[in-house]
Amino acid sequence: MNDVEAKVILDTGAFCTFVGKEYIQIITPQLKNHLLPIEGVQCSSASNNIHPFGILDANLCHIDARNHQQALELSTQGHVGTGGPPPPP
Repeated sequence: MNDVEAKVILDTGAFCTFVGKEYIQIITPQLKNHLLPIEGVQCSSASNNIHPFGILDANLCHIDARNHQQALELSTQGHVGTGGPPPPP
């Protein structure tokens, strides 16, 4: 995953998100084969409302994996957002 360029949705955080078919086709056409149908889906949030900030191009780097959670560093210029040094190559 290191240094893979991708389009990502930047928002305040969510367990899952809803995106349009056109957006899926742009960012990763093969993902549509793994989506759940909207019928019968129940979503809830224990936090405040989710607010989208936008879509941006970013380089993804895997930086941490604890308790079955993955943390990703979004890097558009250098290494930002980790609070520490960049991961080793």
